[in-house]
Amino acid sequence: MRNANRTAGLVLLGLLSGLACAPSQEKPETEASLVPAEIPEQELERAREAVASMGSRLMSTLVEELREGGPVQAVRVCSEVAPTIAKEQSSDGLAIRRVSLRVRNPAGEPDDYERGILEAWESTHQPGSAPDESAELVSEGGRTRLRYMKPIVLMTPCLKCHGDPERMSPELKTLLAERYPEDRATGYRDGDLRGAFSVTVDLRQ
Repeated sequence: MRNANRTAGLVLLGLLSGLACAPSQEKPETEASLVPAEIPEQELERAREAVASMGSRLMSTLVEELREGGPVQAVRVCSEVAPTIAKEQSSDGLAIRRVSLRVRNPAGEPDDYERGILEAWESTHQPGSAPDESAELVSEGGRTRLRYMKPIVLMTPCLKCHGDPERMSPELKTLLAERYPEDRATGYRDGDLRGAFSVTVDLRQ
């Protein structure tokens, strides 16, 4: 079952997450099959709260670094800070990361489940709008898990690091080339779908 709840925080999360450069955890490799059961509301709220908390912490860090050092400093900081925040948010059976169909850091490659959701969103996405969140129970590796995904939509400030490379400073382009030689996360426009926060929660048996 997929829940359709748009929240006011989506635009805010899109702003900060579009600037974040290093998705947070290695992708899970197990195959997923849907479980026809009701999603526990408590676990769904845990997933939502993890996204909100990670988003808030990233935002405060990135806004400060953009103000003090510009996009170059933001890239350096988020490549180191974002994975740490994700690790701190991942506990008690919950894991959070960011994924995209056009990754900057290879660690953000989606697994098959995440790719299916992202491709479905991309096929119907209209710039300036946001897909609904997705929440489903799946069976993976013999365990029942909640898979929750929250879309990330780019806004104008995100284009400093993800927009037209010709508009980026030479210093920023050099840094991106050094850190992410296979970077596919440029060429976006305002309102494009960047990717998603992806949360996995192991349900208590």
